[in-house]
Amino acid sequence: MKCNPAAFLETEGAVELLRWFKKTESVFGISKCAEGKKVKFAAATLQGPALTWWNAKIATMGLETVNQMPWIEMKQLMTAEFCPIEEVQRMEHELWNLKVKEYNIMAYTQRFNELALMCLRMVEPERVKVDAYIQGLTDNIKGEVTSSKPANLNEDIHMAHKLMEQKS
Repeated sequence: MKCNPAAFLETEGAVELLRWFKKTESVFGISKCAEGKKVKFAAATLQGPALTWWNAKIATMGLETVNQMPWIEMKQLMTAEFCPIEEVQRMEHELWNLKVKEYNIMAYTQRFNELALMCLRMVEPERVKVDAYIQGLTDNIKGEVTSSKPANLNEDIHMAHKLMEQKS
């Protein structure tokens, strides 16, 4: 079976990194990758600036040390390098101020989900995430979505899309 590991280039910032983590972990699961092999496997998918950074880590820490590193530690190192606190703060600000533009609920939902993945402290627990999503909706559907009392984000999104469709 071909698992198609995703390459990580480090050209699009934190969202790209998070997507790469998710895709890589999916491949780990499909291929039943042993914990001791995850870092080697993931490192083999690095390209461009990310590969240069990883080679510098190897030079500093030693090949044996990085190859014995747990996957969680590699993720922490990569997050520290490719998701600087300033970028996370910028994304938190964007999430806080995110609004539906030109009635494009699809674009709003996609960006909300991307930002929510990177700004976990702003959208936990689930009720806070639901409220944050509702906050960015247009005024003509915000009240109806709120009064439907969605239990989770999926219900929230479904209701918002349905209402936006009716309004346009």
